[in-house]
Amino acid sequence: MKVTAGSGIEPDQPSLAAICSDVDAYYSACVARHGATPRGVDWSCEATQGLRFVQLMKLCDASAPFSLNDIGCGYGALVPFLAARFASCEIDYLGIDLSHAMISRARRRFAGPLRRFSVAAESPRVADYSVASGIMNVNVGYSRAAWESYVRAMLQRMFATSRRGFAVNFLQAAAHETLEGDPIDTRLYRTTPDDWAAYCEQAFAADVELIGNYGMKEFTLLVRRASDAAAVGGDPIPRTSVARSFPSQTARHGASVERAVDVLISSRGHASPARLERACAVLRQHAPLHWVERPGVRPFWAVTRYADIVAMETRSGEFAAGPRTYLASEASEAVLQRVTGKPQLVRSLTEMDPPDHGVYRAIIQGAFAPPALREMEVWLSQWAAEIVDRMAARGGRSDFAADVAMPFTFRVIGRMLGTPEADDIRLARLAQAFVGAEDPQRRLAETPGDTMRMAMLALRDYFEALVADRRAHPRDDLATLIANAMPHGEAMPHYELISYFILLVTAGHDTTALALAGGLEALLAEPEQMARLRGQPELLDAAIEEMLRWTTPVRHFMRTALCDTEVGGRPIRAGDALALFFHSANRDEAVFADAGAFRIDRSPNPHIAFGRGPHICMGLQLARMQMRALFAELLRQTERIELAGRVRRVQSQFMSGVSTLPVRIVFRGSHNAAAESGLSASP
Repeated sequence: MKVTAGSGIEPDQPSLAAICSDVDAYYSACVARHGATPRGVDWSCEATQGLRFVQLMKLCDASAPFSLNDIGCGYGALVPFLAARFASCEIDYLGIDLSHAMISRARRRFAGPLRRFSVAAESPRVADYSVASGIMNVNVGYSRAAWESYVRAMLQRMFATSRRGFAVNFLQAAAHETLEGDPIDTRLYRTTPDDWAAYCEQAFAADVELIGNYGMKEFTLLVRRASDAAAVGGDPIPRTSVARSFPSQTARHGASVERAVDVLISSRGHASPARLERACAVLRQHAPLHWVERPGVRPFWAVTRYADIVAMETRSGEFAAGPRTYLASEASEAVLQRVTGKPQLVRSLTEMDPPDHGVYRAIIQGAFAPPALREMEVWLSQWAAEIVDRMAARGGRSDFAADVAMPFTFRVIGRMLGTPEADDIRLARLAQAFVGAEDPQRRLAETPGDTMRMAMLALRDYFEALVADRRAHPRDDLATLIANAMPHGEAMPHYELISYFILLVTAGHDTTALALAGGLEALLAEPEQMARLRGQPELLDAAIEEMLRWTTPVRHFMRTALCDTEVGGRPIRAGDALALFFHSANRDEAVFADAGAFRIDRSPNPHIAFGRGPHICMGLQLARMQMRALFAELLRQTERIELAGRVRRVQSQFMSGVSTLPVRIVFRGSHNAAAESGLSASP
């Protein structure tokens, strides 16, 4: 589906009034026949409707009174929901519907002070918020194009009559559907989330949040005006106790803190930089150490302040990396545990504690030491030149993230491991699914847990064969070192052996690829910084450090308290889990002056994108070398780089960043004619 940001109804489409008239007639007939809405869409089901309302109302800041327009209110089912969920908040409610019969019934049941109902096609007033739970979903026989024209018009009217924003629910098409009509009921309009999210971003210059995977084949769009800085989005599960946070801060800022936590721990939150930055700022200011309880997730402390994270990572005797290293739902944890019978899907360096951590780290640490890396510098420069030449051969147009950053970084780790280049695409796909299983575009199965399981099993099979080969035919590569290692004087156990390889193909390429793509996106968003880097290439090393701070691809690790201790002046009990959010730490205003600005000459720049303490990334110097080689080549060969399409980010709260970065490039010298030819052919 292509959704354009026009004025609403297209010239050759039926008018809004005509469609509204048909909708009114359709629903009136349904009410006359059945006393209910159309078969197949049970809006009256309390469990179904209540779950939908939970998502829609995440739009609203209930810390103060607000006015609400309920578009397509039907029988007024939202009213008792609001009374139950927002009992302490004064809400000026207006229900609006085309059906006289529905409005009459709603008035009899619910009308009262601050609860009114109106028969209309759109809101007769401007309110703080507008919501619509079902009006987009039953297309009463219109063509898809005509119905989408109606939807655009309704979204524009909702935006125009909402001071702070609006929320709307859609039926979601399954991956296999053609979108040309539902085989069960052609009156149902099903669609995909990203197109409507893109439309709202473009048409309204708004902050758009998508909520899905809440137990129904639906998704919800929350569209907030850019000026509504107080609003941060949510996660599709109800909130519960906040009993172990800062009492005084939580009492004053509880609602905003809880919404900020929802953004921080949701995969979509990390795909929206502006929303994530607001959420992290709220937490650093009001609840830098916050106890989180959510249904379906084991409780934990969210740690968002730089000083607290650094203090924890340098007190390794008090905090363990295992057995809980990553934030995941209990359902996902159960799926993964069934695969291995162990607490975690893998047990590599990131999951290990002393004494195993030091012993296993030493196996390949020499390969990442400066003398060994210096031997790679010539090849790395040649490989960077080759990958940039490939961009030029495509006429200067490419997806920098997928076509450049990913293959460039994966071949580096593949060369060190000793895997053939022909396997790079397959292995990279599996590695990205393993660490980004929440992202629909990286997913191999319906659920994140099953995606991780499938990726792990495929990687296991590949590396079992590689181990057998290297034990029979040793070579000068990392695969041989790992396959024949003798930690503690014995052959490496199978579980740890396969985990070691999985660590290298995930951490060994995806983090650097995300930093490369995110770094270029930052330069394109700040043209004066790009111009300065071109004029002062000696700033490249400082620019790379700022790119690492800015992108922080690894968003969190978890630690478990080994004893009763304290963090940031707060008592922590033995056994408590703590999630350390590195991305938030790298935006901490107490450490980084003008932390929200991308500055290539930032100094000092004590970022912790590679972590800190015993678990600091072993490949940090290799990552810097790769970034230096590729950006140096880009600066040398190109005259201009421009953004050429929509940027997309990985939906993951573990490892996130730019996954799609369409660019147009004008090259210098011999490449220039090909690049200009590509540019002239672009739309």
